[in-house]
Amino acid sequence: MKLGIPSSNIKELVNEQADLGEILINIKDWLRRSSKPNKTDIYIYFAGHGELDLMDKSNSYWLPSDSEKKSKSNWISNLVITQWVKSLKSKHVLLIADSCYAGALS
Repeated sequence: MKLGIPSSNIKELVNEQADLGEILINIKDWLRRSSKPNKTDIYIYFAGHGELDLMDKSNSYWLPSDSEKKSKSNWISNLVITQWVKSLKSKHVLLIADSCYAGALS
């Protein structure tokens, strides 16, 4: 148990584990399978590098551990993350991003 949450309900990706594939699998697939609409509380905490889209300053990105700062090809858009989480229609969502440009989260 962590903070009263059973370990089976927690996915923790640290350092190299937090690559693009693992983040996407866990946000898109594992969360969808593990949550029930209007019943589940979802907590997402991201601590890592962030980057601002210089062409569209209303969008920023999470940079997975396997990303390259010079290429957006495997960055994860904050807009996309919020769309995925909203599509789950959970009871509550707490999304904390501890990264540069996290303030652009919508």
